[in-house]
Amino acid sequence: MTYYLKTFCFTSLLLLGNFMPGFCQTWHQQVDYQIDVRVDEKANTVQARARVRYANHSLDTLKQIYFRIAWHGRPPQVSAKYSVFSVQQNGVAIDFKILESKPLSDFSPQSLSQSLLEIKLSRPLLPGDADVYTIAWQADIPQYSAGCGSNSSSGVDYAFTNWYPQVCVYDPMGWRLGSPFEPDSSNEFASFKVEITLPQRYMVAATGTLTNADAIGYGYENQGVAIKPNYGLITVWKFQAEQVREFAWAADPEWQHDKKVFRNGLMLHAFYFKNENQLASLETVLRNYERTTFPCLLPQLSVLQMGESRVPAPMLLFEGGIVPQLDEAISWGFQDELLKSIYLLRQFRYVIGNEAFRKGLAAISRRYQYSRPPAAECIYLFERSSGLELDWLWEQHWNSRTQVDYGIETVKADGSNASIIELKKVGGTILPVVLEIMYADSTAEQHYIPVDLLRAGLPNGFQAVAQPAWPLSINKYTLKLAKPMSVIKSIVIDPLFLSGDVDRQNNRKDF
Repeated sequence: MTYYLKTFCFTSLLLLGNFMPGFCQTWHQQVDYQIDVRVDEKANTVQARARVRYANHSLDTLKQIYFRIAWHGRPPQVSAKYSVFSVQQNGVAIDFKILESKPLSDFSPQSLSQSLLEIKLSRPLLPGDADVYTIAWQADIPQYSAGCGSNSSSGVDYAFTNWYPQVCVYDPMGWRLGSPFEPDSSNEFASFKVEITLPQRYMVAATGTLTNADAIGYGYENQGVAIKPNYGLITVWKFQAEQVREFAWAADPEWQHDKKVFRNGLMLHAFYFKNENQLASLETVLRNYERTTFPCLLPQLSVLQMGESRVPAPMLLFEGGIVPQLDEAISWGFQDELLKSIYLLRQFRYVIGNEAFRKGLAAISRRYQYSRPPAAECIYLFERSSGLELDWLWEQHWNSRTQVDYGIETVKADGSNASIIELKKVGGTILPVVLEIMYADSTAEQHYIPVDLLRAGLPNGFQAVAQPAWPLSINKYTLKLAKPMSVIKSIVIDPLFLSGDVDRQNNRKDF
């Protein structure tokens, strides 16, 4: 709560006039993980050790480091035992245990809760300094829930998200320790080298790239490489990922695996059961996605058949539907209170159009690729790309509980050569209206009805007919169309379904 209050107050000051376009976070902490994890299939447990190098690039001296230590943000008593049995800092062991059977009062002084660990440093970490912490732990693997655990209802044996002790974020607003409601928000960007040891029969999909592909096989190997037989009982999978917020992986012995080069530097993978290959769908969705944002910068993207849930994880799509959803898997390498809201991002795209939205995201990415931009900076860059005033859109989203609901009230003839379209704002949320008119000859025409708050007419690059602004104090709007009703086939508000309108029934009229 403290973090969100600080963020709100800080951003509010910026939006009230103290915001300088040159403001930017010029540093972010550097975290490098080396993790060795082994799965005991019979006992349904994991044993693991992590070597975490933490470099302090801030201007502050740090006297403690915080780790989140729960399965997918769930405290151990909900899921399973999570025993961390050794942490070392400067060669000094810091021993503690967290067991589901122990009450909070019995925990070590280093433990703030059953899902958050505070390590008090024996030597403060000065600006520009770095240190290494080694953590060894063991845990029962919980029953599959919310994208993590064993034996999912779709038949996947193991899925691991938020499964290792994760360094919390330290940024200009201080420590971000996360909450049960947003367990992923406190992850620091990091590089990973992860070795996963499993029985030989398992196929593994993970964040990052497989560095020993030509030794592993399973469809990962390069073309023409002959895989040497593995006569052992286990396989060690070695993955590497750079600047991602989390390392996730999944394994199943019955998966089939296909891959395809999307372009140089980007490989697509599909892991699926019989007749459920989504590789072609992933390729199509990615091409459409890049047309409205900017090229995917990841080295690989994998779609995994999970059946019951869609789980956000870098480079991985745990899919429960027919069409892969890319927003969370691709992310943009940066997050903040504005950009982590996919709903709000879609509204920005609705208001400013695809071209300005893409340019704005590209500008944010260039400036804040692996750190967290302030909301005010994101708004400013979207304003520059679109030529509109947009701070009101962010303020409305966070400060109002009203919903978007615009509707087409009536369509009637105005003589023989014109039509009158009457629109109504049913809900309290204010947005411009993108209206698409389809004619009988199959041509389409878009009209853009701004609101006074935009302080402009048509966004930069938006291909539409600009209409007069819709006054804020009036709930109805009349648009006169210089076409007879006889040539109109349909009228649709928000044809791309981006506004978040709660009642789609009144958004369309067919003739």
